[in-house]
Amino acid sequence: MATQINPPSENFSFQIVDYEIEHQGEAVIDILVDLDLKEGIGEDDPFEYPDFTPIRDFITDFLVTYPNETDFWEILNKNLATTLLTESIPTPFGIEYNLDEVLDAITIDIDVQSGSSGIETPRSSRITQTVERLETLPKTIFGSSEADYFDTATPGEEKFVGNNQILFTGGGNDTVDITFAPGGELSRVDLGSGDDILFGASNHRIIAGGGNDILFLGSGEGNNIVTGGGASDQFWLVTDTLDLPTLENRITDFVITEDVIGFANTNLGFDDLNLIQDGNNTIINALGQNLAILLDTQVTELSASDFAFA
Repeated sequence: MATQINPPSENFSFQIVDYEIEHQGEAVIDILVDLDLKEGIGEDDPFEYPDFTPIRDFITDFLVTYPNETDFWEILNKNLATTLLTESIPTPFGIEYNLDEVLDAITIDIDVQSGSSGIETPRSSRITQTVERLETLPKTIFGSSEADYFDTATPGEEKFVGNNQILFTGGGNDTVDITFAPGGELSRVDLGSGDDILFGASNHRIIAGGGNDILFLGSGEGNNIVTGGGASDQFWLVTDTLDLPTLENRITDFVITEDVIGFANTNLGFDDLNLIQDGNNTIINALGQNLAILLDTQVTELSASDFAFA
């Protein structure tokens, strides 16, 4: 009688221990990463096995640049797992790893050590993200003609997580919260018509469309390309001086005397801003960094009336 031999199930894991991080205050964490490899990996090409070192370096860079210090550890962990499976990981070998091609799933345990953030109780978070689940996410999501609400922290039936997805909200006065979305090259939000509100963003193409829209861009990593569209729009670059975007946002169609650049929860005034002419564009610098680039805008045309301080 022939004996059937099933292919082995392969996993690889590594740890990052005693990692010090500024998140929810000063914290020390241990990270365990478990990689569930696809069946048959390495059979034809032994170099299919990913080296853990670039993955470890990618994780530490993700943690250093993570934009939302107040996120729950579970949210940070979920964003980390999703990013590992959706973004290319650079290596010193002249190639990039795309882990979704070699993994079925990734599991990340984050153990927050006692004493972190002034809390003596240790805490932990475990996230398992499967490639299959990511592949089932819709690429395009549509709203309705009514007032819709989309929040990537609670995707709901629409499965909108803001990671390389396109959202068309349609008509109505819509609210979109993409504060916790990692974004990506294909991430796009079109707010359509209506007086809409958007919170946060990282690595998105944002089109406000018609209506008087309010865009809070101060939470998130930044690096968004933003188009206001018709009517009067508000672009709030800062909402908390302790949580600034790490990269400037590009505003493509700022209309002088019609649109407004906003700064909230700061002691800034118009005279505290450093407005820099860069070719045809204006760079808005404040609080020690570049916060936005206004395309095709001349510094000499801007005045205090184009800014709001709250």
